[in-house]
Amino acid sequence: MEFVKRWALERGDNVLLTSGNKPERKRAHTFYEKMGFLHRDSGL
Repeated sequence: MEFVKRWALERGDNVLLTSGNKPERKRAHTFYEKMGFLHRDSGL
């Protein structure tokens, strides 16, 4: 993930990660937030 984030930053791009918005995904969300990703509701 760190490689991908660095690669995207060097290109001037962003990384969008989707992991589902269900209660059973809470641990995954916590993991990604610790990696620096921000949680936002997609509004879909």
